[in-house]
Amino acid sequence: MHLRLPALLFLVALLPGPLAAAPYEREYDEPAPWTEDVKTLPALPQEDDLIALDVDGPQRNFKHYIDGKSVATYADSVVTYTVVIVSDSGVKNIFFEGMRCDMGRYKTYAYGSGDGAFQQSLTAAWQRVRTRSGPTNYRSDLLRYYLCDAAGFPLKPEQIIDRLKRPQIIPPRNNG
Repeated sequence: MHLRLPALLFLVALLPGPLAAAPYEREYDEPAPWTEDVKTLPALPQEDDLIALDVDGPQRNFKHYIDGKSVATYADSVVTYTVVIVSDSGVKNIFFEGMRCDMGRYKTYAYGSGDGAFQQSLTAAWQRVRTRSGPTNYRSDLLRYYLCDAAGFPLKPEQIIDRLKRPQIIPPRNNG
């Protein structure tokens, strides 16, 4: 038994290349830093293209809608969408936003303006999605249920729209 171990060690020492190299000697390519793709501003949404968003929590004063035509997934793994928030008094706010599923962050690229177009945000920055009540709670639900899969990857636009139209098909999450 003792004679076989030195012979085995000798054979391992003769192995060429990566198998014999120490881990610190192996070549490793650092992943390229993440860069954001340029996002194209969509047209302002039309009433017929709005899909009601089922938002968790007490949302008595606000109704949320996603413009189905604005939903897109980019190569940088950002999902974009236009959200329309309507208060009980009829005040309408429109935002064109992006969501990073892997980071749990969102960015507001533009705001709907009174002149019938989007006004690009000059201070757009990635921010953490927070869970709270009120008109911005929709972001948490978009992240958890509609835009991303359970592993944190963006869904395809047609899957997102299907989930928006039929929220009962959303797979249950294990939150415990």
